[in-house]
Amino acid sequence: MPRYDFECSDCDVVFEEKVSLAELDKAVECPLCQSMNTKKTIGIPMIFKKKNSQSSNGISQNATPRRHRSGCPCC
Repeated sequence: MPRYDFECSDCDVVFEEKVSLAELDKAVECPLCQSMNTKKTIGIPMIFKKKNSQSSNGISQNATPRRHRSGCPCC
């Protein structure tokens, strides 16, 4: 389940919460002051995968494509 950062408008605390995509529009309670006056901050959700997960073709799902070819002068 993705984790999102939220900010409480009452006590100004920023906190992280696991929220499903289906429940993302619902109010989230602040863990400090229990206010429901919170909003999701702009950011990228953190989604964790199991280590060494592989697809049916044997390629790791965690593999990241290279941005530059090997021997690139900028690296």
